[in-house]
Amino acid sequence: MKRRFQPHNDPRQANLIELPERPKGEKPIRRLLHPIWTKNKAKLIERYLFLFVQITKCGTYIDGFAGPQQPSRKDMWAAKLVLNIHLLQHFHLFELNGAKVKLLELLKREQPERDTRGRRLKREVKIYPGDFNREVLPLLKGESIPDTEPVFCLLDQRMFECHWSTVEALARYKSDKHNKFEIFYFFGIGWVKRSISGIKKNFTILKDWWGREDWEDLRNWTRDEILNEMVRRFRDDLGYKSVQPYPIFKRQNSGDVMYYMIHATDHADAPDLMARAYNTALQRKGKQLSMFPEPATQTRGTKPRTRAARTN
Repeated sequence: MKRRFQPHNDPRQANLIELPERPKGEKPIRRLLHPIWTKNKAKLIERYLFLFVQITKCGTYIDGFAGPQQPSRKDMWAAKLVLNIHLLQHFHLFELNGAKVKLLELLKREQPERDTRGRRLKREVKIYPGDFNREVLPLLKGESIPDTEPVFCLLDQRMFECHWSTVEALARYKSDKHNKFEIFYFFGIGWVKRSISGIKKNFTILKDWWGREDWEDLRNWTRDEILNEMVRRFRDDLGYKSVQPYPIFKRQNSGDVMYYMIHATDHADAPDLMARAYNTALQRKGKQLSMFPEPATQTRGTKPRTRAARTN
């Protein structure tokens, strides 16, 4: 009889999913068994937020680059998928590209007024045309988001679009006694060195992205050194209690990591929920899709916990 394939026994796993060393005292995460590839990263965000709002029962969603990356593939559009989570009540969608702003406006008009049970949805969807780094500041300075509100911020940039000063402003919005905004920060490790080398004149792009005076040193760093320093800055400089980088692969059956999604959070339940989301994001009708061609063991999900938890 042919031995059943077990993902955790695959010798490729050690190289495919290799995270930076976890600092002493930080909560460990579950083993990542089912790799996510680029076209499914929006499903990872949707699955995590779905699990998380089962605890919080509410939330605000901020998307810094909200337009579809591939307009013909609506299943890869994070904003569209997240709008299906009706427990989220406030959506702030930012987009620089004019054509994509029109798609966001159409998406907003298409939203239902009532949920599947016929209850009226009390939600607001706001669209902000323009540069996220500039347009988000009035929202933050206006202090319209309560400190007690759980906030999830997706920064799905191509490479250098999100300034570090913007990340700092998001992380420092709330007072110290409340959980900071959760941030999903996409770091393009697959092309970061090539992108840095390609900047010949407008060095402000790199300076704003890195946000420190040592930006020129990045040319001499390896891509892993840049990633590890970015993770350290979220943890030590911004003060997040848990910072975990999750690999996003180029395609199915590929070992090339294109992105790391850096998940920064203060919520005690968040690391476990993100690991669950990562391992179950590709489930369809009870079956787990696998990155590998061999038949993988099905990972059966459990019902989200509904116990009371701090939401701020």
